[in-house]
Amino acid sequence: MNKQAHTQVLSAYLARLTVKNMEVLLQSSKACLQEQLNGNGSSLRNAVNNFDNTVKTIVNDMPAHDINTLNNILEQSKQS
Repeated sequence: MNKQAHTQVLSAYLARLTVKNMEVLLQSSKACLQEQLNGNGSSLRNAVNNFDNTVKTIVNDMPAHDINTLNNILEQSKQS
């Protein structure tokens, strides 16, 4: 995938997020950055796991038509 394809994929995901989703992701991302600055590996792993679980929950809660649209975009990006 080239950068344009990555841009299309990221844009497609972001366009389908609610404001609440974005707020939760931002909070979780900030926690990861803070733990990285603290230098505590165990806490950082926990923060990263929390971030991953947050993303998983958001994707699992997406409507089927959004997932289908994203699948189409991903498929097209493979052909780029």
